[in-house]
Amino acid sequence: MPFRSDAQNGCGEGRRMTHSSTLIETLTPPIQELANAFWPPACLSCDALGQSPFCLPCENALLHAESSPQQNTHHHLGSLWLYGGPLSLAFAKTKFSKQPHQMKKLLSWLVQQGFLEKHRDLFQQHPWDAISWVPAHPYRRLQRGFNAAQLLAIILGKRMQLPLFSSLKCVRNDAPFSLGSSKAVRQKNIQGRYRAHPKARKRKILLVDDICTTGATLGEASKQLALAGAAVHTFTLAQTPKNN
Repeated sequence: MPFRSDAQNGCGEGRRMTHSSTLIETLTPPIQELANAFWPPACLSCDALGQSPFCLPCENALLHAESSPQQNTHHHLGSLWLYGGPLSLAFAKTKFSKQPHQMKKLLSWLVQQGFLEKHRDLFQQHPWDAISWVPAHPYRRLQRGFNAAQLLAIILGKRMQLPLFSSLKCVRNDAPFSLGSSKAVRQKNIQGRYRAHPKARKRKILLVDDICTTGATLGEASKQLALAGAAVHTFTLAQTPKNN
């Protein structure tokens, strides 16, 4: 069976996530101002009118992920943000909105605000030749309308001037992990979910995902790439706090 990548299988609610918001973003500035008077931007977390993606109180509640020695194990380079509070609320609404433009807007803002000098210095130490992402199963991508990890790879790739490489295929549509599942349970259940592209051999790849909970998903995906002969580092937009 030929390898079909995540990118080949198509691109997954807040009160303000309507088709009108899509149209507003394509208008010229004067008309956009007029449109905003009828459909004002809203915080993706609390729905407060006036600012997007976050109002000032929600923005101030966001927490940057701290670097730790554990992040460098198995070539994991860490995350930009801690997943919780306003970020988790905004992400949950946006991820299931079936509106890629909303997720792109949220991800672009989070990367722009979260990508600090320490991240630039860290990334400059690694001469990758491509950026890739943890794929979703085609059915799940069809349900959601996009894959957040792929959108993140596109945004980071442009920022870092790295070409995209669809290095993995998700070959099994497993049920989502239950809240609180241990890393051991996740590692056992996720085995065999991904298949590496044959052309991954000898590639130096930065593999990204949206949320890191226990690291089981990233671990399995990067393991398959390593078995295929690739050199892999991983990075995520956000990580759940260690005590969760």
